[in-house]
Amino acid sequence: MVPVHISGDVRRYNTADDDNFSQVTLFWTKVLNEGSRQRLVDNIAGSLSKTTEGFLRERAIKNFTMVHPDFGNMLREALNELDKPSAGSHYQTQNPINQYRHNL
Repeated sequence: MVPVHISGDVRRYNTADDDNFSQVTLFWTKVLNEGSRQRLVDNIAGSLSKTTEGFLRERAIKNFTMVHPDFGNMLREALNELDKPSAGSHYQTQNPINQYRHNL
């Protein structure tokens, strides 16, 4: 960790009681339709699957579960599918974004 020079008054801010989930919950439940939810989960899972740190995946799943239980469950299921040996190649070929990139 690199030291940082600070001058003036510095205080810690306790964020333990901040509401970090209600806006995202409304977005999940009121704005996104089923297809949009699945695409969001697939996008997050695709990025998150690249990490080898299990605790990061678990923390992400926990946070998305706090948004909505279905969000966390769908993310866990998508990650499990991507972890299967043949799923990665299926995901790469079946994902419309990857098909688009392939055709460029």
